[in-house]
Amino acid sequence: MIITGDHSTANAGSYTWTVPDTAISDNCLVRVQSAADSTAYGESAAKFAVILPTVTVSSPNAGDIWVLGDPSSKAINWTNVGTIHNKLNIEYSAQGDFSNTAVPPPVSIALNQGNSGSYLWSIPNDGTIIASKTAKIRIKDMAWSDSGYTVQGVSAPFEITAPRIDVTAPVENARVAINTNFDIKWVVRGSDISTVKILYSPIGDFDTVNKEVYTVTPSPVSASVGTYTYNWSTMNTIPLNTATNAKFRVVNASNETIYGDSGAFRVAGTFVLTAPAPATKLFVGTQASVSWSAVGNMAQVKLSYSRNGNGTDAVWYNMDGGNAATAPTLVANSGTGTYNWTVPDIVLLTHDPNT
Repeated sequence: MIITGDHSTANAGSYTWTVPDTAISDNCLVRVQSAADSTAYGESAAKFAVILPTVTVSSPNAGDIWVLGDPSSKAINWTNVGTIHNKLNIEYSAQGDFSNTAVPPPVSIALNQGNSGSYLWSIPNDGTIIASKTAKIRIKDMAWSDSGYTVQGVSAPFEITAPRIDVTAPVENARVAINTNFDIKWVVRGSDISTVKILYSPIGDFDTVNKEVYTVTPSPVSASVGTYTYNWSTMNTIPLNTATNAKFRVVNASNETIYGDSGAFRVAGTFVLTAPAPATKLFVGTQASVSWSAVGNMAQVKLSYSRNGNGTDAVWYNMDGGNAATAPTLVANSGTGTYNWTVPDIVLLTHDPNT
């Protein structure tokens, strides 16, 4: 290929070359040759590549969640290297598959768009766009396609969802203590939601037939698109008992088919130890009263002691089992209790007696 065409150019030491698509190769060289003497020439020191332009889709990003019918348009953004024409097709694929055999097939978002680097997409909720957790966007240069080349960019996988509510707290296996305040947190996605109500089930089942389901909020709470927190005092509206599989449900007040459930969490009783009092000295072989009050429906309590505090290295011993680390003592609990403990000899050789 003669870069200068049918004519020569002045020996100025530099030439601006408009690279044609016919030069695409990984093994290119450039030769500069005398127009008068074909034996006088120089070539590139090494081979180089002439490649097609590239398109990189920078939005949506991996992990993004876009909502069907969202009144706020979403920006599809891209950058390019090389010549991109003002003939871009923007497409959506629910499965991230833009092949001719894709099921469902890709959906055109916009045709013959200019290479502006951004397109604002008003996502419809009319059935043309299918919700998916593996969605992708493709931007394809149709002018290059007309020439037989594929120049396109495909986004990272992202999610498109119907309007929904995601409950983010409490999380799975969280512990909620009775008689404390606790934050219920959720995210509203979609303009169809304006107010919500919060339900509580101690067994994680919101089928109201023969089930315990309580309403936490005395009236619907305003909650349009965004992130929300509701501070709940666990003793203010519901007679809360201990539970191992409790859940909250945040429900769209105007359409109860739209809701989100929390992870299953534990509701735990609370205790206040009233004896022995701080700084009390207990003598080996004597009896000492261990007294407490409790909140929660706990039929029995476990009594144990540690001789090295309550840190991560603490070892808890059965109160009636001497120095052997065994299952803690079980004592009936009626809300308040007292246990007469015969203090064992737990003094280590490195400690002073009765300290």
